[in-house]
Amino acid sequence: MTSQEKKLRAAAKTMVEALPYIQRFQNKTIVVKYGGNAMIDEDLNASFIRDIIFMKCVGINPVVVHGGGPQISTAIEEAGLNTRFVEGLRVTDRATMDIVEDVIVNQVNVAIAEMFAQQNSRAVGLGGRKNGRFIRAEKLYIDAIDPMTNAQVDLEFVGQVKSFDLDILNNAYFKNSIPVVAPVGLDGQGRSYNINADTVAGELAEALVA
Repeated sequence: MTSQEKKLRAAAKTMVEALPYIQRFQNKTIVVKYGGNAMIDEDLNASFIRDIIFMKCVGINPVVVHGGGPQISTAIEEAGLNTRFVEGLRVTDRATMDIVEDVIVNQVNVAIAEMFAQQNSRAVGLGGRKNGRFIRAEKLYIDAIDPMTNAQVDLEFVGQVKSFDLDILNNAYFKNSIPVVAPVGLDGQGRSYNINADTVAGELAEALVA
């Protein structure tokens, strides 16, 4: 058996194994979280993009929610700013929020969409100020005391999801594309908030089945 024949047999085996899942989830919307650490590895990037395109091709509607923690940390360090975490959340002042929004929305989100484009697949960025207010956010408050000041911790521009504009996903343009969601939301005054990507993915999945 030639190497090409082995590859074809392996591909056929994979398709047979995937068939029950394809049938189960066809025409369903699936939320996929893509972590910032995974994006550092080019092979993982390529494999992830191929898997998402495959889902789209077989009639499943994937929505990608991505992070970008390592990329943000690098940009903050390069800017000479300090990073502080409280209960796993990055304290985000105005200067840090500007970096977060630039990295997550203008760099990481765009780079992921471009990777899909390189594979002849259309992806559209959502989140932040793109395409209206897909993520409606509000400030997140936590019950924690800062040991340095003995005062209530203020995470500043860290937010939580208030709601999603799901009509955007129902738009015909987006139905024919792969939405790529940056975890940055806007409040009623147009202020941007940094939101945990895992939280965005989980709450979006819940909103889609509600």
